[in-house]
Amino acid sequence: MREYIKRLRLKKYKNLKRIEFDKIDFEKGHFHYTPRKNLRSIDKKGLLPLVGENSKVIERRKKVFFSEGDQATLKIMHAWIVWLKYRADGKYLYALGEYFMRTRWFPKIFIDIYMKVLDHSVVNDYFSLKELDRILRKSVYLNLNLEEGADFSYDDYDDVIKFHDKAKLTMVYFSEDELKNNKMLPWNMHTKKDVIIPPSKIKIVTINSKIVNAKKVLFHLAERNYDFVKAELPLLDAYFQKYLTKKQLKTLERTIAD
Repeated sequence: MREYIKRLRLKKYKNLKRIEFDKIDFEKGHFHYTPRKNLRSIDKKGLLPLVGENSKVIERRKKVFFSEGDQATLKIMHAWIVWLKYRADGKYLYALGEYFMRTRWFPKIFIDIYMKVLDHSVVNDYFSLKELDRILRKSVYLNLNLEEGADFSYDDYDDVIKFHDKAKLTMVYFSEDELKNNKMLPWNMHTKKDVIIPPSKIKIVTINSKIVNAKKVLFHLAERNYDFVKAELPLLDAYFQKYLTKKQLKTLERTIAD
């Protein structure tokens, strides 16, 4: 009976195939996470390019975002925590903040003051990690079989870097080196404008043949790269410390000891 139920679950999606976590190309594989409730639509239509609700005042082109490689996939989650921590609450306040971020004449000192206030906000720290956990538990990871040239270009530009004042982006991007040119980065890549990724190029990441939430996949990505997380991604490590089980944390610590 268990095997029957297992096969039934795997047949839920007619077009989307699966890929076991340990079969992924961790160096060049393309990762995209999405709410699990979207899978039925993706199974029929693929991944559709769009400008998301959180990006309407930032992005200028409809596209599908993804990260390349396991470390880049961990980096985008760290960047998400930063964004969740510093974003202004409220639709109009957020839009106003983004307008000032794009405007070169707006004094950077006001941005710095705002950031310093939030840097010491325990409340914002708590809610940013809690919100990430909520998102991950309700999402799944997809592995995308994308073709350079047809689906994306390494020479494409990052809308945020190109159209924002670079001096105001250092709190989200990892170094000033990332901002020297306008090219998209491995942790924040995207398809060409208006490109649809068909179901035939999409696989759901599974563990032990089960579709699992993005939190579990992220844990296994960290298991492969925990020294990198400890050295480069302190906010993501703070999330792990708060929301992983003691057993999972011991597993991560052992990867460094080994």
